[in-house]
Amino acid sequence: MLQTLLVNLKLHFREKSQLFWLFAFPIILATMFNGMFGNIAESYELRTIDVVVVDNDDWRASPGAQTLVDGISSDADGDHIKADSD
Repeated sequence: MLQTLLVNLKLHFREKSQLFWLFAFPIILATMFNGMFGNIAESYELRTIDVVVVDNDDWRASPGAQTLVDGISSDADGDHIKADSD
């Protein structure tokens, strides 16, 4: 494995244009990504979204719809306010 690494390094050092792709490009790319995404944790804000489910015939025909609402519900006891389609 070490021998393969040494052979590849020697091949890259023979061609000067390969040195850019070997050393400079990864450093430039890492610097660019760090500049773009470096402070994403400070600027990102997580907010909740209110969702309304209308209890109609289509809703009752879907077998996993209530399970989905129970899974994403923020209520601890699982109570939901139901609105009729009428």
